[in-house]
Amino acid sequence: MSGKNEKVSFEHKRLRDYIRTRAGGETDFAKKLGMTSAMLARKLDGRVDFTVTEMHLCVELLHLNLYETSVCFFAPAEKTGSDKERGLTG
Repeated sequence: MSGKNEKVSFEHKRLRDYIRTRAGGETDFAKKLGMTSAMLARKLDGRVDFTVTEMHLCVELLHLNLYETSVCFFAPAEKTGSDKERGLTG
């Protein structure tokens, strides 16, 4: 990180995979989290951050171990061309 106000984006592809295979899909899982499927999609796309409480509930509902939790919530997203254009390179 180069600046103290720099936002870090995280990759949630693996979490989306676990939701599909362990929870039956995003719509049902969103209901279990107490949110709409649209809000869950925004969180999975990285447009809205997960709260600590939401992460904890995901871990419990999906029975994630420590490794799975780390790759679901803390894997940095790859920089895209549009990120580079906006100056969001690392």
